[in-house]
This record gives sequence, C-alpha cells and structure tokens, in this order.
Amino acid sequence: MPLLPGTSLGPYEILAPLGVGGMGEVYRARDTRLGRDVAIKVLPGSFAENAQSMARFKREAQALASLNHPGIASIFGLEESNGIRGIVMELVEGDTLADRLRRGAMPLDEALYIAKQVAEALEYAHDRGIIHRDLKPANVKVTLDGKVKLLDFGLAKAAESDSATSDISSSPTLSAAATQAGIILGTAAYMSPEQAKGKSVDRRADIWAFGVLLFEMLAGKPLYAGETTSEILARVIEREPDLNQLPASMPLAIRELMRRCLTKNPRQRLRDIGEARIALEEFLANPAAVQPGAASAVPALPPPRRRQLAWLFGGVALGALVAGAVFWKTRPATPQQSMMRFSAVTNFTGVDAQPSFSPDGRSVAFLSNRGGSSNIWVGLVSGGSPVRITNDPNFKARPHWSPDGSKISYSRLNESGLWDIWTVPALGGAPRKLLSIANGSAWSPDGMSLAYGDSSRHTLWICDSTGSNARELTQPERIAWHLQPAFSRDGGKIAFVRRGPGPYSELASVEVSTGKVEPITEDRALALSPLWSVDNQFVYFASTRGGSMNIWKTSAKGGPPVQITAGRGDEVSLDLSADGNKIVFDSQRLATNLLEVNVDSEAEASRRWLTTDASRGTLAPVYSPNGRQIAYFTNRKGAENEAIWIMDADGSNPVKLVEDSYLNVFPRWNRNGQSLIFTARHPGIESSRILRKLTLSDTTPLQLPPEPAESIWGDVSPDGRLVFRGTNGLPQIYDPGSNKTETLNGVRGGFLHWAPDGKHLSSVISAAHSGDPEAGVWVYDSNGGTARQVFRGWVAYYAWAGVDELFVLEGQPNLSAVLWRVRLDGSPSVRTRTTLPPAFDLPDIGSAALQFYFRFDVHPDRRRIIVEAFRFHESDISMIENIR
Repeated sequence: MPLLPGTSLGPYEILAPLGVGGMGEVYRARDTRLGRDVAIKVLPGSFAENAQSMARFKREAQALASLNHPGIASIFGLEESNGIRGIVMELVEGDTLADRLRRGAMPLDEALYIAKQVAEALEYAHDRGIIHRDLKPANVKVTLDGKVKLLDFGLAKAAESDSATSDISSSPTLSAAATQAGIILGTAAYMSPEQAKGKSVDRRADIWAFGVLLFEMLAGKPLYAGETTSEILARVIEREPDLNQLPASMPLAIRELMRRCLTKNPRQRLRDIGEARIALEEFLANPAAVQPGAASAVPALPPPRRRQLAWLFGGVALGALVAGAVFWKTRPATPQQSMMRFSAVTNFTGVDAQPSFSPDGRSVAFLSNRGGSSNIWVGLVSGGSPVRITNDPNFKARPHWSPDGSKISYSRLNESGLWDIWTVPALGGAPRKLLSIANGSAWSPDGMSLAYGDSSRHTLWICDSTGSNARELTQPERIAWHLQPAFSRDGGKIAFVRRGPGPYSELASVEVSTGKVEPITEDRALALSPLWSVDNQFVYFASTRGGSMNIWKTSAKGGPPVQITAGRGDEVSLDLSADGNKIVFDSQRLATNLLEVNVDSEAEASRRWLTTDASRGTLAPVYSPNGRQIAYFTNRKGAENEAIWIMDADGSNPVKLVEDSYLNVFPRWNRNGQSLIFTARHPGIESSRILRKLTLSDTTPLQLPPEPAESIWGDVSPDGRLVFRGTNGLPQIYDPGSNKTETLNGVRGGFLHWAPDGKHLSSVISAAHSGDPEAGVWVYDSNGGTARQVFRGWVAYYAWAGVDELFVLEGQPNLSAVLWRVRLDGSPSVRTRTTLPPAFDLPDIGSAALQFYFRFDVHPDRRRIIVEAFRFHESDISMIENIR
C-alpha cells in the first residue's frame, strides 16, 4: 500500500513518492533528526516478512553501507516502523542516465566523462568484494554539475535468497510486478550472458553491463532489444554484440575497449574495470593522439589484471636479483609507452605495504605481516615467491633500497616505543642498527648520505651513510613534525611532510646546502609520501584532498595538483622507479570500530563489536559516569567533518549530536552526565583548537575560553574544572566558576586525566631514550603536587577505573598491547587476561613516536572496556607503468 505524505517511518517523514523500483517503492523523506532529505526504498511486504531473507539483507546492507565513494549513493541504514521496513539512502538530485538517453546518443566527450566516473565507482566497490549486478541507465544518476552517482549498488545480491544464485527469476528487478514491463526489459538488456543463463556471476558481469552502457551512450540505442524479456535474454545469450552500429568515426581505442568489455566468454573478457578506467583517462587526457580509423594509432589496451603473481624463488634467485640491482645503470632504457598500465604486485589477505623499488626497478622491498609478525620482504614485480630478509618479532616499517642495491634501510620499533633506523643486506644477513631515536630514512642519489626524521626534536636530519656526522636540516615547529624525507634526483633538495595533529599535513622542500624551506602544498588535507620526478620538476604524493587517499602530482614549485589514481582504497605509500616510468604503491582498507572487551576473559566470544560501519571510523570512546551511554567521535575519510555521537552502552540507538563546520573530536563527559566537552578546530595544520561544551538537551555547542594545544585535550573534574595542556606547552587548569586559569608547573608529560573523585591528576611521560626510567604513568595531588610514578614502561593508553585504580595498556615492540590493573596503594600491578592485537595505521607507522593507538575507557563495573580496534585491515601492493 503506498505511503501518503506525512506518514512517519521512525524519525523519517514521507514527503512524496519518487518512483517504483524492482525492490519496492521509493519515497522522498525528511530526516527530522538531522534536518536533511533522504530517499527511502520501502521493501515489499512478502520480502520483509521473510525472516531468513531479511537477515541476509541486513548482512549485505551493512557491507554496502561501508562503501564510501563520491560516485556511489550512500546507504544510511535500515528502518522499521509499524510493520513497514525500508532502506534509507542518500537522496541524489538530478536525472538518471536513462532520462538523458531518451534524447539520443551523447557526444563522445560527455559519454566518456560519465563512463570514467562509472568505472571509478565500480573499481572502488570491486576492490572491496562488492559487485553491482544491476548496472543500467536507470541506476546511474547524473547531477546538475555532471557528477555520477550509482544507485542500488549491490542490492540485487542483498535481496536474493541463499539458494538463488542460479535463478535469474529471483533477481529483485525481474521478480517485480509483471506489469512493470519497462523495469523488467531494462534489466534484461544489461545482463551478461552468464547471468542470463542463470549462472553465478562475479565482477565480470558488471564489466559486461558497463560495456553495454557505454555502447548505448555512444550509439543512442540499446545493444539488445526485444518485445519480451525472454526475447531479450535469448538475444543476449545467442547473438554477438554488433559494434558496427557505432558511428564510423568512433576512435578505435574506444571501440576496442567496448569489444573487450563485451566479450561473451567471461574468461576472455576484460578482467578488471580499473583497466577500463585507465584507458578512458588516457584517452581523455590526450584524445588527439588517437585518430579515428587509424589502426596504427590505437594504443594497446592494458592486459588483464593478474590476481596471483608469483615471486622470486629462494636465495639463489635473490642473489641474481640483487646482482641485477647493483649493475642497473648498464641496462638500456625502456621506451616510454603512451598508455598507463596497471598490475597487481601482491595479493595477500593481510598487510603488504610501503614498497620500495630496487635501483633496476625489477623488484621491491616491502613491509608485510606474512608469518604473523612484521618484517621486511623482497620480491620481483613479475614472478616468484617473496623472500623474508628480516626475521624478529619487533615491528618494522618504511624500507628503502640503497642506490647501489646492496642494502636496505628501515625503521624498527624498540621496547620503549621508539623507532631506530637499521640496515640489512639486500641478500639477507645480519641487520645492523644505524641510528637511534630516528625514523623514515631516505638515501641520497649517490648513496653517501641518509636523511631521516629525528623523533625527539621532530625535525629532519642528514648524516653519512655510516650514521656519523649528523646535522639538523630543519628547525622545530610547534604545529608540525617533519617526516618522510625524499631526495630530489640531483640531491640538492629534500621533499618532506609537515605533519600536524589529526589527519592533516602539508608538503615542503628544504635545500640541503642552506636549510631554506619552501612550501609545496597548501591543501588543508593529508599529504604523504612525496617523490620527485626524474627531472625534479614535479612531486608525486599521496593525499586525501579528493576524499579517499589517492596518488597526486604537483609542480615542485606549488600549484594545482593533478590526480593520478582514484577509487582503489587508501593509497598511502609510493615509490618511483629510477627511470621515472613506474610507480609502485600500497592500497589500504581498514575499518576502525568500537569493541567491547571483558578484561578477565581471553575468549573471543566475550568480545563484541558495538559499531560496525566500515566507512565511518568510530573513535575515542568514553562511558558516561553511570555507564549507560558511550560518547565518541566519527571520521568518514574526508566525506564529512568529524562529529560527536552518543549511543547506549550496548551499541544501540546511536545519535549524532554535533556536526558543523568544525572538526569536533575527543569528547569527555561532565561528571553529572548531562553534558560533553570536546575539542574543535577548522581543517588544516595551522588551525588553532578551541574547547566546546554541549548540554545533551541542547543542539548548539557553547565555546569555552581555554585554547588547548592538543586535540587529545584532557579531562573534566567532578566540580567542573578542566585540565589541559595550554598553548604555552604547560598543563593548566581552567575553573569555569571563577573564569581563571592556573598553570601547573610541577606536572610533566601529557594526556592528562582526573581521578573520578577529583583528588588526583595523572599524566603519561613518553620515553626520551631507550630504557628511559621516567617513562610511564605519574599521579599527582589535585593541585599538581606530590608526584609519584605508579607504572613504569611504554604506555600505549590508560584510563581510571575508580578512585584507587587505573587500567594501563603497555605497548609491545610488535605493536600489540597488554592490559594491567594498577592500584594507587603501591601493591604490585596485576596483568589481566586481555591482550590487544597489533594496531597501526599506514600513514603514521614508522614515522613518529607511537602513543595512544588503543584509546579505551573502563566501564564503572571495572569488568569491561570499550576500545578502538580494527575490525579488518588489509593492504596490497600495485604498480602503474608508463606513469604520466
């Protein structure tokens, strides 16, 4: 029964019908909580009443909700009210591609611009194991500014039953009301041959549908047509695609792309939509290079992406590999190709990351957790098994090959939570520590010098290749650390990262001879992993400026960057071959969610996820004083500003409290449980922080006078006083009653907390050197006096568990953490049964001091904690040849 305007579905008010789809009726609705319009697809009653179907649908919808891409309409959630069940989606204004095609064929540039965006969105989803299965013009929205949004992504798969994979009649579009002939025929015309035969399908079905879509945009008519569904399906199965219907002036490169997409045998079809995206980008970048009808002008289409690449076999082959690397200069240069070519280098279910080319470009050194621990591995980019060249449990990161190919430098975590720089022979052998309290090394082109980040002063230094004669290149900044150095090809300059707090950094360069620093980017985004082009005119880097983290290129003198990759995940670390022809990079996929842990149980069954959104990170949880609610903040990877949320202690009823132009982070409860205090700032590393207070009964935060120096700002005492580190670098207490601020000269360290009764303050001192006896948790009287150390060692995080006890997570050199109960009465600390697995984010790993990777809070019952954790974390290495 249609819903009337004004009908309520939970917090959503139905405004008007939008249409009828294969899975039900679609309505425009108003989200009364957030004041925005959404689209709601109401599920058919027969489907919604089937418990097994709904359980499967919910599981699949959760996976689809994790998709966070500007070309995919977001799923906000499932809603049920008064027996009506619907899926709440992003409302996308504009015409569908079907509306546009009613006017006939599209100009080539318009069609290819839309096709490229469709390919980007498909590529992003395919890399996460999700296929569309119902790609057609009606499911492609084109906004007024020409941006593409794919609708109903994967809902066909979400809606089918467990036994329906071989029956096309169970497709939600084909099983809709028989009177909806246009919908039925529209879907059948875009089915792949294997789908039309009722066989199970994979991403190649989407590639077929993409080819059909591109054909129709350029030809102005469907590839397959008929009067009945059966007639259309028979033609899809029996007839070869007739590309002669395309205009005679069609460039052969585009015709060839369609031919590869529309190969009926899926084994011979284009195997990765990313190859189509690259081909379209190349053509759009230089269409004049391809003349219609000139076969000799058609660049070769990239070969199918290889999902399984062998690596190098054993030590003998590795010796040949390194021998080739040592004499790389004698090899003739490979002619530059006109088309970028993508290939997968690794395909591991864990983390392969931070690749570094050998001097000859034939192999890479990389970080991997193969075998259960983080080590440095080496392998060819074109075949064989990888070879592990380090083998100890300490975490390692950021390998870099020396210019002569004989050794590899890398960062290694020590027992105090500090990075040291080591080297290891590229053939394998005994590693050697080169530098202490240092991170992120880079070799000079002549191999005589090494640049690195100093972990104590957070500046760039340079030394001889032996680690001697070190000198400081850059000066300390209050707002940024200097990381990830990269020498220019002539050795005269070093590009580096100015890393600010939170997800923000900029690129700059420093002259090696004079120390003069010049900016490269001013994006107010996260910019990492800079690399110089061969001619030193450009810098490649990874950045979130487009939403997700991708590879970009900009002039070394600054200016508007050009995007190189899109939609493959977070491309964090990259390296450029010596000839400038190839880039190798990692693509990270992770979900940061909130995990409830029973501290006295080792069983996995005692742990449960309270949040599961893969696209929106949920961070910094804190229990309310009565333990009934949890406050936290979210980060959706550039798609929305950080926002403050609360939910019930069991994970139910999440409510967004604050989302505005500020980045709102790290909430703390007022002890009455009726308000939250949190830090806020505008984007960019230059922005100062403020403190804001929100009473739960209000909607607008109030700005408070203090200006904290850190986003992880401090705490609220029972009487409402705030403790924080001020912009002068010293701990301070602000009393809102007297509006006065007091400096605590006797309190050292950071991450300040009040005891629940307000009688003690606590702080963490990080190690200044290996084995530093001052490192640990310190407790003071409420006025900052009578300091005493209650826990010694590397503190990954800590929280009060009542007035007389703290829970302390001790960091381990493999990046795991052990939970201890620490009492104030001086009795020995007690190790709990809780150990948290290694947690690390590739943008930061190996380039800064490690603190606060496991933010958690203790429930008032002291039996459980809520902690940030990675629900999944994967990274693979890929390569682009003929990089532009």
